[in-house]
Amino acid sequence: MHVSDTSAIRCKRVLLVDDHALFRGGMALLVMNHPLVREVQEAGNVVEALTHAGGAVHLVLLDHYMPGVTGINGIKTLRMAFPDAVVAIVSGSTSPQDVALARDNGADGFVAKTTGSHEIQTALSALLRGQRWFPDEIPTTEPWPDARVALTAKQVEVLALLAEGLSNRAIGKRMAVSENTVRSHVSAVLFQLRVNSRAEATVVARRLGLIQ
Repeated sequence: MHVSDTSAIRCKRVLLVDDHALFRGGMALLVMNHPLVREVQEAGNVVEALTHAGGAVHLVLLDHYMPGVTGINGIKTLRMAFPDAVVAIVSGSTSPQDVALARDNGADGFVAKTTGSHEIQTALSALLRGQRWFPDEIPTTEPWPDARVALTAKQVEVLALLAEGLSNRAIGKRMAVSENTVRSHVSAVLFQLRVNSRAEATVVARRLGLIQ
């Protein structure tokens, strides 16, 4: 299956539920790039997600491990709140047991956070059309993709300035862009490197040779 319907009307609304705000922001940017997606709504947990109930939601992307009500335990609750939505688990785990657990608890799909952006777009294509998505084999050997291809020149520049310990405001001044723009770049960087903090991003970037 390939994402090829670039002329399709953007008509789908996606609800992204993840307690890591920076990762959630990066994932939201990736989801918004899909040609079928019109809007991405965000929530930090299942309870917050319920505040969106009553609106049209076509796909719920639900983090597996969250404080309080976990993604697995929240599947039935979110199905009741969004009866027309496909519900898929998004997880940092690549364990076959976790995939089976998601399936057994009524999820329509399972997407690993370590999956590359192209594969995630492919999964989104299936899920947005109401199809189930349980990959036969989830990659387990490489915890980080080669981000040299995925990161833009601006994102690499932001990454280097993060490594210097600069704040978003300071980075914005250095690059002559707004603080909001810097925030978007940081979210994208954390998502592509599959990390949850600026410190982790610096460590991984040095391992990959992206920065000195």
